[in-house]
Amino acid sequence: MNEAQALKDFVAKNVALLTAENLNRRDLKATVNDFYIIRHKKRFSIPTNIQIMESLVARLQTSMSEQQLHDLIDKLPLFRLTGETQIRLLHSLVSSKQIKSVLTDQQLSDLRQVGAFEAVERHIGNEIADGQRYKLENIEKQIQEKLEEYESLPSILDREVIPEPSFDPTVEDIKPWWERFYLRGNPFPRKDGLCDINISLYESVIIKTPPFQKTLSNLQRNSEHLFNSGFLLVGDYGYGKTTFIDYLSNYLISRDVLPLR
Repeated sequence: MNEAQALKDFVAKNVALLTAENLNRRDLKATVNDFYIIRHKKRFSIPTNIQIMESLVARLQTSMSEQQLHDLIDKLPLFRLTGETQIRLLHSLVSSKQIKSVLTDQQLSDLRQVGAFEAVERHIGNEIADGQRYKLENIEKQIQEKLEEYESLPSILDREVIPEPSFDPTVEDIKPWWERFYLRGNPFPRKDGLCDINISLYESVIIKTPPFQKTLSNLQRNSEHLFNSGFLLVGDYGYGKTTFIDYLSNYLISRDVLPLR
């Protein structure tokens, strides 16, 4: 591909943009940079605006009348990006038919076979496909770059190997359960009774069994029920003896009676 072919290719891939009614100088510059600098790595000289205009007019002249070309030159924003002298020159070239067609032999053959409208439709479709293919190539390139970047990141698997802790069954069996799991402390410390329970939660966590109910009922009838008397609490570990004493002590304190343990 040479300079002229690169310009033809650029115009072919951007006909829709170049003929857009809202085109501005910034959009054109970005599209030119994308094609010549990013895609082709500055292998070809960046064309001037007038060169792009001439190439576009040469491409459109096979499917438009002379008057339609004159109207486009006067109407499209692309042609406002140059001076009046250049505009008059373009009109002159169109009138004298001195702008050489940029179509390939295959495209001219299509024109003769299927007519201008169908030929334009066919080649515009190819241009869209080429544009999408170019975008896909860029996306795939970016994905590959990200994969290479990801693979270059250090992995925790590459760090120094941490040896497994030693295990001696004769020692492990006598350790508290939480030490056998290499914990720094017991995550579920347990003490007897209600010492670790907030007073406001007593009524929520206590199930008043018959000894609770009987003792509280007697105290409600006679606040001195426990004076000069005694009773025996009997039960296995975890039966609730200490819990009963703790709850009863709190009950008595709330009624101005001080229990001593």
